[in-house]
Amino acid sequence: MVFALVAILRGNKQAKDSADALVRERRVDFELDHLTELDEAFLKFNAGSSLLSVQRCLRLLPPSEFPRLRQYFSIESTPWAVAELQLLYESTSLESGGLFGQKLDDGTTYGSALTNEIHGAIERRLAERR
Repeated sequence: MVFALVAILRGNKQAKDSADALVRERRVDFELDHLTELDEAFLKFNAGSSLLSVQRCLRLLPPSEFPRLRQYFSIESTPWAVAELQLLYESTSLESGGLFGQKLDDGTTYGSALTNEIHGAIERRLAERR
């Protein structure tokens, strides 16, 4: 009887672990699909496409991961992203390549930092998938 109880408890734990893993895998796949769509929409936006597809993708993904992108596309963001963008707007000149060409403290451009937010999120999801 004790062995049967232990077997049932182990079976329940394994079933729960399997279900949790499946949910995690589906979430990661969902987010990867939207991150890919966001990356494509952002590239198209830079080429003059609609900003609505970028905003839709950002709203479907965790807000904490994309503070600069969310602020740039006028979606609620973090206070530091708001302050950073305001500072960049104030110091933007045409000679520097506009807003996307503005250098940040780490030496990258603002445009690269926006792209890096997307690519970093994709890399984290791929690592989580392994």
